[in-house]
Amino acid sequence: TLEGYDRPVLSLAFRPDGKILAGGSTNGLVILWVVADGRDIFRFQAHEREVRSMQWSPDGSLLATASFQGLLRVFEADGKIRFERPVRGGQTGQLRFTPDGKEIAVGGNEAIEFWSATDGTAVRSVAIPPRLLSLAFRLDGRVLAWGDDKGTIRFLDAATLQPLAERAAHAGAVNW
Repeated sequence: TLEGYDRPVLSLAFRPDGKILAGGSTNGLVILWVVADGRDIFRFQAHEREVRSMQWSPDGSLLATASFQGLLRVFEADGKIRFERPVRGGQTGQLRFTPDGKEIAVGGNEAIEFWSATDGTAVRSVAIPPRLLSLAFRLDGRVLAWGDDKGTIRFLDAATLQPLAERAAHAGAVNW
């Protein structure tokens, strides 16, 4: 049993080596557990409100979190904050590291923004129709897919942010 929360958990992320699982709750608390025995090894207050999305960098040295209050925060593995950035349009839907770990893509209500994973410098952004709920990179990092609350999945060239395709997935939200 993984213990430690008195509130619902909204996001989970395995460290790439599979040994540590991070969980983020509705009260902004992040807890790290050892997967093998369920031990709670570290906890910190990542946000004041919901941790909507989180992901470890590909090398496992950074944990990025996004909150419902519209903030991207990137933490060192020991919980020390590396940087914080506001997300355009507030409410953050999802975040993902690029497969090479150099950038973090964050989707909010108005845009998908790319930030340097090293220092939080803004790299590029693209305006989008409201309500991004999901975000994924193709394994080679060249295509970014995002889903919305209307059941649409859109595909972008990750380097140029030019649209590649749009597909109606189904009648409900695309939230994976």
